[in-house]
Amino acid sequence: MRTKVFSFIRGLISEPDGTPSSTRVLMILFSLFTMHLIWRCFYHIYQLKDPMMVSIWLANFPLILTALMGLIALPYALNKGATSLSDIATMIANAATKRRRSTPKSEE
Repeated sequence: MRTKVFSFIRGLISEPDGTPSSTRVLMILFSLFTMHLIWRCFYHIYQLKDPMMVSIWLANFPLILTALMGLIALPYALNKGATSLSDIATMIANAATKRRRSTPKSEE
């Protein structure tokens, strides 16, 4: 039973090929932070006595949730963006290398 739990956790924080993934670790940590923050917000709203304050909190809650979802997705988006830019740079470098090899040298 214990080995299944450890292999599940290892699978959560690793890429499919088994290499550790800092992106996944950050997403898990940000998700836990977000869940705790949402719980604390609802706890605070529940403790309020003024109905106007409750309505202000609840009216702005979708904005808070959207910002927190952006925080959770940020490591993945940065990782994918960096990978895409790296792939584009590699394609440009390969094209430039092929162009240099294919151009005839001028005779002096």
